[in-house]
Amino acid sequence: MAPPTGSKRLRLYIDESGDHRPAREGDGFAKRYLCLVGVMFPMDGPLHSALEAFKSRHFPDHDREDPICLHRRDIIDGRPPFASLRDPAKREAFNTELVGLLGEQAFVVIGIVIDKIQHENRKRKEVVLPYDFGLRLMLERYSGRLIHKGHTGDVMAESRGQREDGALRAEYERIYKGGTQYHSAQQFQRALTSKQLKLKGKEANIAGLQLADLLARDVLIDTLHRKGVSVPGPSAFSKQVIEVLQTKYNKNTSSGKIDGYGRVIV
Repeated sequence: MAPPTGSKRLRLYIDESGDHRPAREGDGFAKRYLCLVGVMFPMDGPLHSALEAFKSRHFPDHDREDPICLHRRDIIDGRPPFASLRDPAKREAFNTELVGLLGEQAFVVIGIVIDKIQHENRKRKEVVLPYDFGLRLMLERYSGRLIHKGHTGDVMAESRGQREDGALRAEYERIYKGGTQYHSAQQFQRALTSKQLKLKGKEANIAGLQLADLLARDVLIDTLHRKGVSVPGPSAFSKQVIEVLQTKYNKNTSSGKIDGYGRVIV
């Protein structure tokens, strides 16, 4: 069957803020909550070239045979290859252009925040790790959007280690073949072009994974803040990013509602 007129092939890129280790009462928000961020855009879109041009402007002396991969923690700390950002003027220029680039590029964001303590306390018929549970919620929303728009797509996540990658691939395949409580296997198979999850490390210089990494912390802070959870006040730069995020989150196409569609906490 031919794809619908105007259909696009998209890819969802997934990264996280936090980790899957168990949390305890009294833990700070960074340990208590796991945030999965998915960024989707057409596979033939201009984001990769725009991001490479951005990096070339701000790090012109970097060895082109060893590509710079944008990693939020290294950028904030000014660690190599971002040591030049220790200069306040250069950091200001970098931040200003990055916010502008985020606003200009066409992509959609889905943020899934898991309260690991609440997740552990839920009575379930099966044991589901927080990351795996977040993947289910992510794929339901991604597939739902693809079907609604008449598009198809696949999924790439950041590699986290051999054991974790194997478990995540298996969970993705279970979802693809068996569906979830709210989405049938047929719905996933209609939307997703591959029964296998793609995994790549940061060093692969994948634009979508870098974008997800840059946004994950601010998606977490934004989601928790809107749910009344006490979190540290965002920096001036993070406030700008969070403002841009409001225009990028997945939304209900009828009401424009973000919560439950592009910003989810469970």
